Amino acid sequence: MSPAEPKPPSWPASKGWYDTLVSGVGALDALPTGLDKLTTTPGHRWIGWRLRGLVLTALVVCVLVVGLVRALAYSPWVDAQWSVDAKGQVVLQASRRAELQPFVGQTLVALRAVDGFILPHGFVHDVPHLDAYTDRWVILADAENPRVGDRLAFADLQSLDWVLAFHRQGSHVPPVRQMQLLGIDLRVAVAIEGFIALPGYVAGTERVTIIQERLAREIAPAPAFRLIECPFEAVPLTEALWWHPAVEHDPGHAWFRGVVRRAGDRITGTG
Repeated sequence: MSPAEPKPPSWPASKGWYDTLVSGVGALDALPTGLDKLTTTPGHRWIGWRLRGLVLTALVVCVLVVGLVRALAYSPWVDAQWSVDAKGQVVLQASRRAELQPFVGQTLVALRAVDGFILPHGFVHDVPHLDAYTDRWVILADAENPRVGDRLAFADLQSLDWVLAFHRQGSHVPPVRQMQLLGIDLRVAVAIEGFIALPGYVAGTERVTIIQERLAREIAPAPAFRLIECPFEAVPLTEALWWHPAVEHDPGHAWFRGVVRRAGDRITGTG
């Protein structure tokens, strides 16, 4: 008798891989139906509506915060009082801010190192600028000065005693430089730093000076003084703010330029 052939091993009864896959797919197909049942209940509908409302509220708050920050960036404000001294420099007079109080009485150098310079045209070139206002030059004399009348002849300029601002080697105000180029050798009696004090050196004397008309009408009013037309065509003065291109798009500097523009409008009476 031949030996019995071995029987194959018996495996536990279980689903095959195909049956398992089919049953899994059937469960996935049933998942949307279960979710629909879940989200159609009143409680879950309320939760979904509330979640959408919270997201929308958060977005609105973010937009408002960004808008507020941008508005504050374009409208900075310093709690301080300022004045202009005899040299035309800005001086801090008072402030309620503790960090500024030690600087009361000191001159403002700049809001930052590169905020800009307010200078007439002719000193700076090839950088951004904003024209603030235009003025013209006039001759200022004491109302009782016997050496000048309502008009001056070109030849009279050389015989008068002058008080000049910023008159030093290599630095002259434009109309003085014009007179030099026209061959007029001015007789300078007094030279000072700045325009504000010029009327004080002219009052009660036979001296004369040359000054911006708008400034003269503010600090040397009639009848104590007399404004006389220049006997030559003096180049107008255009005061401008000049700044470095690096701060062209800076929000704080844009605000500062707006302040200068509004100040110029007030000076010219257009703002």
